[in-house]
Amino acid sequence: MAFLDAQSRTVLFAPPDVYEEALARYALSAEDVAFARAHRRSHNRLGFAIQLALVRDLGRPLRAGEVPPQAVVSVVADQLGIDPAVFALYAQREETRREHTREIVVALDLQPIRTSDYRTLITAAAREAAATEQGEPITKAVIEALKDKKLLVPVPELLIRLAMAGRAAARRQAYRGLIRGLEQPSIEALDQLLIDRSGDRSHLGWIAEAPEGPN
Repeated sequence: MAFLDAQSRTVLFAPPDVYEEALARYALSAEDVAFARAHRRSHNRLGFAIQLALVRDLGRPLRAGEVPPQAVVSVVADQLGIDPAVFALYAQREETRREHTREIVVALDLQPIRTSDYRTLITAAAREAAATEQGEPITKAVIEALKDKKLLVPVPELLIRLAMAGRAAARRQAYRGLIRGLEQPSIEALDQLLIDRSGDRSHLGWIAEAPEGPN
């Protein structure tokens, strides 16, 4: 079973494609509107505001070549009083997108993730994994930890690796808790239950084949 199914990936990583949901999640503050309107030309104002809204919602700006759902474009454009059709021009200007990303990162005092941050993020994942085996809430815990530390949310593949590492750490902690206080003969007896016997499944081999646990 995949750590995250397609629906969970959409929930965690993708902007909404339904207008009502976009309206709820992408409401701009007065400061956001003023920040966007400080830029020249309507397509730049719209593109900048969309990037800003994405950072506030998903923790990351537009990625190279990414076109947000029309629902997001329309919701943000309506708040700025701009024709949403002008976003097509912004989407053609990769250098402008990168410049706006840098501007937003500086303004919000954000930093890219570093390897030195991994331990904290894995710990956040492990804390959530102590209560659930499901990938979505564990990954969400990593995303929230990134936002708390004012770190940009990286690509999904790295998020998933961090979340899976946290779940593995939680499992190890649970296993240690199970055997804590047991005498050595008892531990050895438990080990024997997992030993392969002449090609057949061990007494407790079914555990390894069990589906993911419920939350």
